[in-house]
Amino acid sequence: MAYPPLPPPPSDPPPVPAGWNASGAPLIPAAPDPVAGGAWTIRAPGRLGVVDTVEVGFSIWSRHWRQLAVLSFALSGWITVVTALVDPGPTFRDVIEAIRTGVVTSELGEPSSLSQALGLLSSFVLLPISIMATARIALGTTVGSSPSNVAAVLYGLRRLPSTWWLYLALFLTLLGVLIPVALLALLLGAAWDPLALSAGIPLAYVGLRITAALIGAFVVDDARGFKAVARSWALTEGRWWPTAGALLLAALLSIAATIVVLVAQLLIPGSGRVAAVVQASLAAGTNAIVGPIAYAVLAAVYLDLRARHVPTLPEQVRALIEHHDPG
Repeated sequence: MAYPPLPPPPSDPPPVPAGWNASGAPLIPAAPDPVAGGAWTIRAPGRLGVVDTVEVGFSIWSRHWRQLAVLSFALSGWITVVTALVDPGPTFRDVIEAIRTGVVTSELGEPSSLSQALGLLSSFVLLPISIMATARIALGTTVGSSPSNVAAVLYGLRRLPSTWWLYLALFLTLLGVLIPVALLALLLGAAWDPLALSAGIPLAYVGLRITAALIGAFVVDDARGFKAVARSWALTEGRWWPTAGALLLAALLSIAATIVVLVAQLLIPGSGRVAAVVQASLAAGTNAIVGPIAYAVLAAVYLDLRARHVPTLPEQVRALIEHHDPG
């Protein structure tokens, strides 16, 4: 039996169905791009323990420690060295000697007007910008949004007035707790009486609850002033002990580095301008490296607390953080 000839093949291949590749297998979706904010670049927050939180904080810091050190020294570290240059004041060795002997030397007198002006500039302008810029980098890197130093400084400069209001709200809140605590301590007895000292427990409790998530609430949630204080209070609900443990562990690690610097300062011979500048340079350099660790751990604390209370998606956090970036 003869079969009819097969028709010639079509000149054009048939179209590939949507969702399939040319070999007939389904298309594999692309992996989410961390840079696009679709995934966490750290361990997903929400179930972090004390050690986990500190570990995440150090992971955040380790990714950008050079950038953060340069940023910190460029904004606030140099002013420590300049102050020591124009107004040497006492070295750390002089202070220890005065404490040991009880003799107050002329170097321990009131600082000059220029050094006081530099201190005000550092406290109310340069340091707030440095804190906000550091927080922007630390929180942003968790969702793949890491600005340059220039962009981070512009971010801090843009939010400087709001930062002043945040400082004032925090100060007034703590003052509202400190005044009744101080009155209670006076009623309970002498300053070193155990009952009087126990009056400080409420201050420690309130202080941690309104500060642990404060910077994160300001940067991510755009909560300003007393709203940021209230936001931090709400996020730390039921998490006082784990939060205190994480911050204490991070503080112990930072204190260890500070002790090493203090010992190194004691080894610097002599006194006067040269010794003061060397000590100031050593202290400023160490603080520029170690200081940002605290803000990295605070970023991890905030994100974990936030994820425990409300659904926290990385793309959402990224959009909130970048809202105040300079255009």
